[in-house]
Amino acid sequence: MPRNSVQVAIAVSKQQLAATDTTSPLMLVAGPGSGKSQTIEGKVVQLLSSGTPPESIFVISFTNASVRDLRERIEAAGVTAGVAVDQVAVSTLHSLAARSLRRAQLLHAYPVDPLVLDKWEVRNLIDDEFMHVQAVSRSRAAAIREHREAIISTSTGTTLPASYVGPSVAVTATETAAFEAFVNRRRNQFACVLPGELVRECLTYMMAGSLDPVALLGIDHLIVDEFQDLNPVDVSFVDALCAAGVTLFMAGDDDQSVYSFRYGSPEGMQRFVTKYPHGAVHTLDDCFRCTPEVLTAAQSLIAAFAMPNRIAKTHSSLYAGVRPSQDGVVHRWTFASHKKEASAIAESCAALITGKPAIASRDILILLSNQRAQAQQLYDALDAASVPYVPARSDAFVDTEPGRLIYAALRSLCNPDDLVARWTILGLAPSTGVGSVVAIADAALTGGVHSLQLFGYPQPGLALSPRQRAALDATRACLASLAVCAPADTLAACTSAIDAALAAFGGSPVGEWAGLVAPLPGQMTVEELVDFLRADNDEQRAAVIGTVFSRLQQPPSSAAVVPDKVRVMSIHGSKGLSASVVFVPGLEDELIPGRLGGGSASHVFEQARLLYVAITRAKAACILSYSKMRTVNGRYGTTTVSRFVPHLAGAFQARTTGLSPAEASAIAREHSLL
Repeated sequence: MPRNSVQVAIAVSKQQLAATDTTSPLMLVAGPGSGKSQTIEGKVVQLLSSGTPPESIFVISFTNASVRDLRERIEAAGVTAGVAVDQVAVSTLHSLAARSLRRAQLLHAYPVDPLVLDKWEVRNLIDDEFMHVQAVSRSRAAAIREHREAIISTSTGTTLPASYVGPSVAVTATETAAFEAFVNRRRNQFACVLPGELVRECLTYMMAGSLDPVALLGIDHLIVDEFQDLNPVDVSFVDALCAAGVTLFMAGDDDQSVYSFRYGSPEGMQRFVTKYPHGAVHTLDDCFRCTPEVLTAAQSLIAAFAMPNRIAKTHSSLYAGVRPSQDGVVHRWTFASHKKEASAIAESCAALITGKPAIASRDILILLSNQRAQAQQLYDALDAASVPYVPARSDAFVDTEPGRLIYAALRSLCNPDDLVARWTILGLAPSTGVGSVVAIADAALTGGVHSLQLFGYPQPGLALSPRQRAALDATRACLASLAVCAPADTLAACTSAIDAALAAFGGSPVGEWAGLVAPLPGQMTVEELVDFLRADNDEQRAAVIGTVFSRLQQPPSSAAVVPDKVRVMSIHGSKGLSASVVFVPGLEDELIPGRLGGGSASHVFEQARLLYVAITRAKAACILSYSKMRTVNGRYGTTTVSRFVPHLAGAFQARTTGLSPAEASAIAREHSLL
């Protein structure tokens, strides 16, 4: 790659310096594309090479997806360096807390090891059931649950920080108590927790002097990735481990803190120097990813919307000053309507992937700030232009009811203690509504029947209606059909059993399911299939497929390779990804920053960071656009240009079409030089 070789050497030396610094605590401030992951890999290798026992090294990342990616990168780095990394623990902070509580035998409130509910499960197993029990609207049930999650994530007591923005109608003490009683029952029956619960529980025991994770787990070194996305309770947990003597290495970028809806905050990073005056700070400010024009647009935005405590940085592109020049391309467009905007994006994608030279479809990302307002119009335009694409995550098969049924059934096969999966199957049984699930749960609770027993054999003593008993029987039949398989069995060997399990529910989405698994290798195990279904994006699915072929010691089959399609996703979903060309449409105040957060300054600042993340996914080119007319919340009308538009380092130009052949060719040239 024709980057500035001198600057590249300097950038790599900064990574190495941070990786070998033994100061604790240490904070690594790493801008987009600056080599944060490489530095973390280097830190692990350095520790192992110096004789640190691998089982004493714990690496933490923010999500299960980022954990999988980081684990694979560390494993590859270990192979290259010739050090064994298989005993290095790489997990989420939740998993570390759960492991600590389990070792201390403090998970007695749960019938089996608890699982964190995902978004679909929170909505269907918690919000919908609480809505039914309390006879409130779904939105009110969600607001009450979110109020409790806010307490879990931001406070070790029962009060909320001043920055918390709750619903327009405040959650009452009575509602809070009702939800607490409800979720305690479900915690016991479903063996589940809401996000953040176990971290808070672990911290509470630590503060009471009743739990010492450091001694129990033998933690000597803790490496925390994506530090900017930790919530206040997460940060307190990490601080407590540091206070207990753990050598702490933290990495992140406060400019990329975009998870306030999970109560993440950049303040943990921004207060580091005050909190740890004797700690060390290293900064990676050389960008290996973005060309200069792309980075300039992003920096202009983040400078204009910087929080008072923002960590100062001087980020620069390693493509600056090289020959031939690689300045990159940024287009700024405005359209008369959202239909014109969507059509122009589709035309542009078609021009890029059919041009000479062409850009592969997978090298194009379209990032949406509001899927409800933007996605369908865009899909229609892409279809009309015959552009192949992968839809946004909200359209994923596993988030449909048929897809969730298959996913839950396979999860139950892999883990017989996965009670969340079993209750999910029950709720998806034919002619079964939320009322039936609640009635069965209440009957089991009253009758003293454990959930594992409930799904294992009939309970004639339970007071159930014929419909409720039929739903329970269908669930048992589904589970029994899969019982002939084992997690290590292959997809090919289990196909008939999976079909039989689905048949117990009176049919299945045969076409969609068959189309999903047809390209997959027949020797993929059930466990690997679950990982494939759980994956958030194509990169993760490709990694699972690659693992299968690696295990088989075979080259990947062309039919199983993730297809060459334009990727459409939310901006949040793009975190950690990159593409040669990135489209960011909908730069309107109604969409970004939008109306969430009550229009507060903190919300606007975070939305600016979100747009910064979107722009910095681009390597060669970024196309920013907005429309003067759009349908939002079912109403078509005039939009207000986003307050971010004047701060994107250039003027927006009116357009009626997409990229011209010359413009597409210029982008292809930049792409070819990367």
